[in-house]
Amino acid sequence: MMKLTTQGQVTIPAHIRKSLGLNPGDRVNFIKNERGEVVLQKVTVETEDPLEKAADEFKLNMGADELLKLLRDD
Repeated sequence: MMKLTTQGQVTIPAHIRKSLGLNPGDRVNFIKNERGEVVLQKVTVETEDPLEKAADEFKLNMGADELLKLLRDD
């Protein structure tokens, strides 16, 4: 049994992470099957949302001030 946090999070048990080959930063899907059970599925490159992947490529590691300075060519 797992406890749900106030933020709606649970810890995936180590034996489940190991059996699915999950590592920190991996993405997972929760799928409700026809019996009402929720299935945890590791997201592979083929099933990853292309828009999310593109958004990840464009994440900036700078603050707003740095970005504005760059855009203004100061």
